[in-house]
Amino acid sequence: MIVFSGLVQMANAQDSVTVAVAPEYEEAGNVHRMFLGTNYRKVWATPVKMRVWRLNQEKGGLIIIKRGGGMQTKSLRLQDATGKEWVLRSIQKDPQRVLPENLRGTFAKDVLQDQISTSHPYAALTVPPLAAALGVLHAKPEIVYVQDDPALGEYRKDFAGQVFLFEEREPSGPNGSDNTGKVLKKVQESPKTTVNQRRVLRARLLDMVLGDWDRHEDQWHWQEEKGAQGTAFVPVPRDRDQVFTLTSGIVPKVASCKWLMPRFQGFHEEVRDINGFNFNARYFDRLFLHELNDQDWKAEIESVQAALTDQVIETAVRQMPAVIYALSGEEIMQKLLSRRNLLEQEALKYYRFLSKEVDVPASDKGEVLQVHYAQGGAVEVKLFKKAKDGSNGPVLYQRVFLPKVTQEVRLYGRGGKDEFLVTGNSPSPIKVRLIGGDGEDTYQVQSTGKAGQLLVYDRADEENVLPTGAVARLKTSKDSLVNHYNPRSFQYDRVMPLVSGGYNVDEGPFLGAGLLYTRHGFQKEPFAARHRLMVGHAVTTKALFARYTGDFTKAIGQYDLHVDVDAKAPTNASNFFGIGNETRFLKNEGSSIKDYRTRYDFVSAQVALNRSLGQHWRASAGLQGQFYSNKASEQTSRIMQQYNAVHPEEQVFSTKVYAGLVAGLTLDTRDNTWLPTKGLHWKTTFTGLRQLNNQQDALGLVASELSFYHSLGREARLTLANRIGGGTTVGDPAFFQLLYLGGNTNLRGFRNYRFAGEHMAYHNLELRLKLFDFSSYLLPGTFGLVGFNDMGRVWAEGESSKQWHHGYGGGFYLVPAQMFLIQAGVGMSVESTTPYVALGFRF
Repeated sequence: MIVFSGLVQMANAQDSVTVAVAPEYEEAGNVHRMFLGTNYRKVWATPVKMRVWRLNQEKGGLIIIKRGGGMQTKSLRLQDATGKEWVLRSIQKDPQRVLPENLRGTFAKDVLQDQISTSHPYAALTVPPLAAALGVLHAKPEIVYVQDDPALGEYRKDFAGQVFLFEEREPSGPNGSDNTGKVLKKVQESPKTTVNQRRVLRARLLDMVLGDWDRHEDQWHWQEEKGAQGTAFVPVPRDRDQVFTLTSGIVPKVASCKWLMPRFQGFHEEVRDINGFNFNARYFDRLFLHELNDQDWKAEIESVQAALTDQVIETAVRQMPAVIYALSGEEIMQKLLSRRNLLEQEALKYYRFLSKEVDVPASDKGEVLQVHYAQGGAVEVKLFKKAKDGSNGPVLYQRVFLPKVTQEVRLYGRGGKDEFLVTGNSPSPIKVRLIGGDGEDTYQVQSTGKAGQLLVYDRADEENVLPTGAVARLKTSKDSLVNHYNPRSFQYDRVMPLVSGGYNVDEGPFLGAGLLYTRHGFQKEPFAARHRLMVGHAVTTKALFARYTGDFTKAIGQYDLHVDVDAKAPTNASNFFGIGNETRFLKNEGSSIKDYRTRYDFVSAQVALNRSLGQHWRASAGLQGQFYSNKASEQTSRIMQQYNAVHPEEQVFSTKVYAGLVAGLTLDTRDNTWLPTKGLHWKTTFTGLRQLNNQQDALGLVASELSFYHSLGREARLTLANRIGGGTTVGDPAFFQLLYLGGNTNLRGFRNYRFAGEHMAYHNLELRLKLFDFSSYLLPGTFGLVGFNDMGRVWAEGESSKQWHHGYGGGFYLVPAQMFLIQAGVGMSVESTTPYVALGFRF
């Protein structure tokens, strides 16, 4: 609950007060403003004379119907003696409920509360003249002060003595209006019910001029207009809380970056990123603007620019109280003029963004959905109401899609017996998807265009009349999702920066940075493609590394594609202590780790197809290649030089190239992939490689590891994590292709890559104890302890060894705000003590 803290000066005990909405925002100092912005702090803190609002006297006396409000706003729904409804909505907001529960007691709550100062408390007063000029239905809000009145009853504590926005609840008239959900249902039920998309566009263009970024579906009501052809709904925008939102300061500017929350870019003379600005309307605009072409947009833009004259804009801004206009009016007016003048440039940019992929849904009645391939690659789409005699009735939808703008069109038949008709022989690069529905649908393809660009989706277990595979690609399935229409499936493609880091005794501190690019596509969940590129540097060894992974959902039929390129170059450094289970580390006999540190370049690349086999199993198969290069002139490792002298046939100082096959099988029943408390994870890989140059050696490798997790008690405070792993090689593996044991990977307390052999086995046991959850002012989180015991060994040809190596130790882990896990600890053995810091558990 927000406690009103403004100072009230009574101008007239019966009529008005002079009050500042929230003077506490102005108390921020210079450093505070540098990080969180100046925003509209002075506007919030300036006393304004306003009318006193009394429940029993307003509109002849009002009664409270119920309390309402969204995630940040509190409101009262009211009714007068005539039955007309009104609403009282808070200007001051409480953003606490927007935050995850574990962040509500932290600095994040205070930062979010402070950022309410980015909104203009009197902005809603400026909207009616602008909306009226455009013919956009609108409310007529008034800013009032709610007196401490016993008539408020149980709501007195939360509403008395504060500033509110008071307006009629149904500005569309006495017949009321429908919310967006109800309108969508009515449109789905009957082709005679439509939405006036030109009116929607006009209202949305006004949003862009106003900088009102929060225009999701719940911010709209709809007025019904009946005509000769049926019923059309026109939009009634509501809740103008984010008009003129102004962001400044370091933190908001970073937060509004394209890869984070670009909708918070703020109200300026130019729109930095119109597509990101409209993020909150991503579903709304695709639902209600899909039938309009560029000429429709240009006509509406021209109309809006002509109607919003300089005089109209000035009149609108001067609806603010005079003292507020003196603080911010001139600046806001100049921004409105600029945004009006740039509207065509920005709006058409957004039109092209919306038009890249377009969904065209029909209703649950039977319709005719017609596609015609026209000259120049254009695709004309028409929807007809099906007459009772089977002929085409009135045109319900018509639009021509051009390849320079549109990449994909999706036609959804939804319910009823629909007919899809495809004509025209002109090829087009536009992909057209015909998606049936619950009824028995008929598809007629009378086109000789590219069959690969025409796709048909429908149920395989229904009596549909399908085209042949020669004229269209058939995507049939018994799964109901194959022809399901999801109006909220669109997701923005996104590029995000990545960072990583850690520490171990061999590499020292190591840092990494990279990018994650996620692209979305039709019926591909959770993404169509994801690209991850990381580069890094180890401080102690001066080694460089880079890794690219690419995942492509349903790349070939139901098979996903995985690409993995791992490059340890051009200054890779890796430990090599020789081959065998009892190789010596003579650190106390005049040797240093540098004698065991070898430098060579190594690149591994893998391309594999994989798919799920039920809920928990996944199988993969593909190709793998390896590149190795080692120059004697760059080698400083004494052990590597000795190894080369003993094994000249291996040609250590040379370049080697390998290619072969790889396959894998995974079982995963874990409850959480990065903080598991129960379940198991079993992964097995099979690799076969042949050298393509020099000796043309061949080798095979099988590696498998099984991890299982069990927690004691309902709260899972103590988790037993157990892993058993191993592998074997056959053929002629080179030293860098052997199985390695040591380090944080599988044997803590020893150096990385401490033991190398043709065969390997290891066992890792960890006890993870969650000590407590904490909620500090900075961050909430989880803190716990880890204890571990590791055992393992390798086998090498010609060696007889019965020794098992043993490492043990412990540390702690921290999970800040449930975002990631960091652990630190120490591993010990008879040979060494090795500290480590890492992100995530090792298994």
